[in-house]
Formats: sequence, structure tokens, C-alpha cells
Amino acid sequence: MTTAYEIQKSVEQIVVDGGLLHNVVQGGADTVVQTEGGSVKSLAGLQRDFNVQAGDILDVSKVNAGIAAAASLSASAAKDLATLKAAIAQVAASDAGAYLAAIQSLTSGSPTTAQLTLQATSRTVLAGFTGTVAGRQAYLSEFPRYGMFFWSTANLSTNVTADPQQGIYVPPASDRSGASGAWVRLDVSTPRLEWWGGGAGGDDTDAAAAIGDYITRLGGGFIELAPGKTYNVGRQSLANDNQYMFKPARLFEIVGCTKPVVIRANGARIRFNDGLYFGTFNADGTPAGFNAAGKASTPCITAIFAITSCTGSITVEGGLEMDGNVANMHIGGGAGDTGWQLGGDGIYFSGNTGQIKIDNLRAHHFPRDGMQGSTPCLNDAAPFGNVLFINCSFHNNVRNNFSALGGRGWFFLNCSFREAAVNTPIGSAPGSGIDLEAEQSNIRNFIFDNCEFVNNSSCGMVADSGDTKDVQFRNCRFVGVSGPSCWPRKPKMKFFNCTFVGSIIVVYPSVDPDLATQFSDCYFTDDAKESPTGAVVDGYLVNGGGGNQNVLFDQCRFKATKNPAVYLSGGGGNGAIWRNSKAVQDPSLPISILSVNLDGEYNSFDGGVSAPGITYTGRILINGVDQMLYSQAFNPTSIAPGSVAYAYISAFAKPAAVGWKVSATFDQSLLGLIMTCYISAADTITVSFFNPTPTAVDLPAGTIAARIQPNI
Repeated sequence: MTTAYEIQKSVEQIVVDGGLLHNVVQGGADTVVQTEGGSVKSLAGLQRDFNVQAGDILDVSKVNAGIAAAASLSASAAKDLATLKAAIAQVAASDAGAYLAAIQSLTSGSPTTAQLTLQATSRTVLAGFTGTVAGRQAYLSEFPRYGMFFWSTANLSTNVTADPQQGIYVPPASDRSGASGAWVRLDVSTPRLEWWGGGAGGDDTDAAAAIGDYITRLGGGFIELAPGKTYNVGRQSLANDNQYMFKPARLFEIVGCTKPVVIRANGARIRFNDGLYFGTFNADGTPAGFNAAGKASTPCITAIFAITSCTGSITVEGGLEMDGNVANMHIGGGAGDTGWQLGGDGIYFSGNTGQIKIDNLRAHHFPRDGMQGSTPCLNDAAPFGNVLFINCSFHNNVRNNFSALGGRGWFFLNCSFREAAVNTPIGSAPGSGIDLEAEQSNIRNFIFDNCEFVNNSSCGMVADSGDTKDVQFRNCRFVGVSGPSCWPRKPKMKFFNCTFVGSIIVVYPSVDPDLATQFSDCYFTDDAKESPTGAVVDGYLVNGGGGNQNVLFDQCRFKATKNPAVYLSGGGGNGAIWRNSKAVQDPSLPISILSVNLDGEYNSFDGGVSAPGITYTGRILINGVDQMLYSQAFNPTSIAPGSVAYAYISAFAKPAAVGWKVSATFDQSLLGLIMTCYISAADTITVSFFNPTPTAVDLPAGTIAARIQPNI
């Protein structure tokens, strides 16, 4: 922030305060001055009130003293103003520019009666002032449009035409075009809906459209919402054309901004008005049947905020709540391919190339999505989109809580996606917490960290359409109550330290291990205590029935209490990779299918399991039995000097190949014999006992134990 800017703000504040003070001191008995602290009467008014109440006991000397003190304060303000003007003159050439020069000219000279602030109780009063000079100021006290204005003699017809709601420009009654000048709001650094009449407790639709248009005309800027206030938006009119039955009015549309756009919420809420129409309708407002062509349909609007084609950064911050209010809408027939595929989102963004940061947003109960959008990503080498979602919550939206339509380099931190199409009057497919559907551009390099996907009507996360690849989930939680916890059927999706409650329906197999789905240090369960509702969707905890080649489970844990743990078909080099992982399944459950490429030294499975095709490059214990350990009783006859006795152990149930390493022990004394072992043929272990002594040796009966160690 420059010195000139700080001086400018000080000048503006002194001008405002000086004008208010003048009206307090010089105003008539009926003058009331609107200040930030409330309404203040003039001294003349206070004197009149005191005279009425006190009669003859009025101490005129004290009143006169108060007037004198106020006049002294006004003179002091004038002196400070002159000092600041001198400072402006010193910095204007370096960094203040023409704007500061204009401010200086507006405030030149000592404050005089001609320059001090007029009072306007409405825009009509403001427009009716005559005989004004350039720079003359007026305070508009019309609720909720409060603010200081100054008179400009410039031709402002273009600005006046672009601002029909008179948030910034108020033309005079003598020339409504603004060609001969207009009143201009003094401080426009942080626009508010209140300037255009919003936030007054009624319909804020026009104010929303006006402020969106204003930011677009400026090429960027700030939108400031009042702390904790609720703004109500959304209006429709009967159209009855081939596109709409009830046409929605425009809301916040911000297009093509080259400078930063910042929406500061201050804990405010934006809510759809009661009684909006959504669906297909007849002209009399009664619901019509399903209309796949979408004709005579009625969306609420594309979205409350529609931000498109901006090259400047976009920021939404400050705890904004967005309420779609679907429960209080008139619901008509469906439209689109299924359900109600019509506009009605919280935020929609597309074609923006600058940084996007959405911080502490809550979007819920929208008739379509809480948010949907995309950023350009034409190929794997496209630059990072630098799109950030931090501490956001998306819940109880009718279709998806969030639809990602394309982009690169998105990062989600501490975000929640829950209860899509749950406890809503209607529901549309897919009903997911988040849908990664690359429809507008490719999806690459998304990261979700410490996010939750809980109790959505369908999948917690679904990735099943478009060109999507390279998505990571870290420390995330997926809970499927009525639908799958997760549907990761796209290449290079990796999960680290994640919890899955309920079934994962599909995974992505690939001959390339780096492209196959990977789970590392993850926990899978159907334990009802892990669900917020006490219910968990049925099905295998992981179902790789559609193929699971090279799908990796590394240091994972499975706890199955009501459904089998896994269905991992394949094997023989075409199955999943199970590395140092453990599954515990209730013995009463149907069997799991475990056909994997085994790796690691600490794998185990307790419960009913069929293991038809395990390729061993590691160990596994099934129900406590080491599947790489073989045992067989052995009681040879007497072995003559220089002779060999053989034992053959079949490994047909536990594959073994020629060339694999094998070791063996005998639980009795060898009495000088030499014991060796090897795999003599596929699935056959041969153990030999050679007698190098000069006498025959008769071994006692015992048990041979052999362990296979595959070559890696």
C-alpha cells in the first residue's frame, strides 16, 4: 500500500467528517445527521429541545461554549486537511498519479459553505440538487445505500447507462442521461450490495446482478458482504419459449476480469428465495412430465456466482454460506438424461487461468451441485492451475456436492463432501460427494488431503468418465452408507493412509504398475461403528471383479464384520499385489477370493478364503498357517553306505517352480547323513538323505518341513 493511498484515504475521511461536523454545528433545528454511530441532531435542534424542556433555566453560556468548541474543532480539521494536501502535492508526481491530483483539486482551498456536505435522504433528493459545482459533496442517508457522493461535471452517460440501479452514479433530475454530469459515490474501493439496494431484507436479485456487472466493467475488484447478513436472491418470470417456461433473472455474473476478484464474506449468507420453480412446468405453474429435450424447463440459474474467462486471480474468503433452499422450491418434472439436470449451483467457474482460492465456504441444499467448474488443461504438460479449496464444506446438494469438470494442479485441504441427495426433496444421478468427470478439459494432478466423503446417496468419490489421471488422496475418509464409499476407475489414482467404510466397487487395473490403483497404509472395514448412521453399504470391502492387475495393497488392513473382505481375481501375474497386508474376516461370512501376486514377509488372512491363484514372491499366513511352509511325515528304510533315500513333497496347492530356493529340516537326528532339497519339477519338492558313513543308517520316523523362497 503506497503512502499516497494512505494520504488519499485520510483526505477522504476528513472531508466526510468535516462535512458531518459542519451540519451538526451549522444545521437548522430540524437537521439530523446520519453517522456510523447513529443519528445525531444539530446543535440548534438540541438547543430547541433543551429550551422546551428547561424553559427559563437554560444556561445560554454553556450552549454558546459548546458551539464555540465545535467551531474550533471544525477549524482544526480544516488545518489538518491543508497539511495533508501539501503532502499529496509532494507524492502525487511519484506514485499518486492523476487520481490523487483529482482528489487534491476537489479539496483545494479551505472548507467553505459551498464545499461542505449536502444532506440527501433519498436519491430523488440527491438528483434534485441544483447549482452545484465540481467537487461538491453530499451524504446520501437512504437505507441501505448510505454513503458520500461528489458532483462531477464530466459526461458520465456511459456510466449512468451501465448503472441503472444507481449504486455508483446518480444523474441529476434535469438530465437523466448523465451527459451533463452526475453524482458519483466517493469511495468505491470495496463495493457492497447495499449500494444497489441489497441487504434490506427483501429481494437482492437486482443488486447481485448490478455488482457482478460492475466488477466485470472494472476488470476485477472487491465485493464486501455485510457481517452475518443474509442476502436473498433468485427471481423468475414467465417466458414460455423453447428454452424456459420460467426464465431466471441474472445474479452474480463475473466475466473476463484481468485483475484480482475478491469476495469477502464476513460470515454472510446468500440464499435462494422461497418459491422458485425448478423442473419442467406448464404455463400455469403446474408440474409437467419428464422432458428429455429440456424444453419448457426451469433452472434456478446457472449458479449464484458464475465466474468465467478471467485471467486475474479469484478469491472467496471469510466464511461464506451458500444455501440453495431446495426444500422451499416448486419442483416440476425432470429434465435432461435423468433426474433434474438443470442449472442451480452455488458457484460455477470455467475458463479461468488465474489462481483460484476458495477458503471456508459452505455450500448446501442446491437443486443441482454445491459447486462445479473447470480450469483449462489440454495435456499432461499444461501449467498448474493453482486451484485451492481450504476448509470447505459441500453437503446435501441434489446431484453432486462437487463436480470437477477438468483442470490441473487442484488441491483440496480439510474439505468435506457429505450427504449428496440425502434428506433432499429430489435426487439426481450420480449423487456423489465429488464427481471427477473430465467433460470440459482433462483432469491431472489433483490432491485431496485430510478430506472426508461421507454418507452420500451414491459414491463418496467417483471417477469414471472423461480423461482423468493422476489423483492422490492423503489422510482421507470414505464412508458408504447407501452407495459405494469410493469408485476409483481411472489411471494413477493413489490413496495414502485413508480409511474406507463400506464397499469399493471398482479399481483400475493396468499392465503398468504405476497406472494401476494403489493403496498404501489404508484401512478397509464394514464395521457399523465407523458409520455416522450405524449403517454400511453391502458388498466386498474391495471388489476388483472388473480386473485388478497390479492394483497394489501395501501395508493395508481389512476388517470384515458383515461382508467378505476382498474379491481379487486373476493371479499368475494378472492379479493384484498384496504386500505386508492383513485381513481379518468373521468366519461366518462367505469366503473371500484372494488371487494375488504376493509380496512382503508379513501378509495374513484370517477367515474364509479361497486362494486359487497366488503367485509367491513373499509369504502369507491363512488362518495362521504359513502358506510357504510344507510338511510331510518321513520314515525311510535303512540307508546303505554311499546310498541316497528320497522324499517327495507335492506343492500343487501352493505353486512352486524349478529354480526357486527351498530349505528343509528334519525333526530327528540325521545320524551323520547329509540332507539336501530342491524343486525337481513344477510343484514338486525333492528332499534327499545321503549316507557318507561306512555303515548303514536307519533313521527314526519324523517330519520333514520345507519352506519355499521364490526367486525375485
